[in-house]
Amino acid sequence: MPGERTGEPVAVLALPGEVDLSTAAQLRQDARVLLEQPAIRTLVVDFSENTFLDSTGMALLIHLHNRTVGRQVALRLRAVPARVLRLLDISGLSGFFEVETQG
Repeated sequence: MPGERTGEPVAVLALPGEVDLSTAAQLRQDARVLLEQPAIRTLVVDFSENTFLDSTGMALLIHLHNRTVGRQVALRLRAVPARVLRLLDISGLSGFFEVETQG
């Protein structure tokens, strides 16, 4: 799918309502499949439906950051709620992600 701004291929990983120990492994697998597509230049993690993110979810974001940097793929967090922004700030991770807040 074309990028919203760049025209480059974008993959979207839509987070479910809850990202925790019971959902993180599947999300990691889904992201792996998306990132195996050689044309992908941007991975968007969409928080639109997300209502809960625990430390497992934070670990997933770090994992995604590491995977995308290694593949020279941009990582963008979309519709990030204030509670997740606060977690990113407190943990010192906010500078690792391009963030689009909820509007």
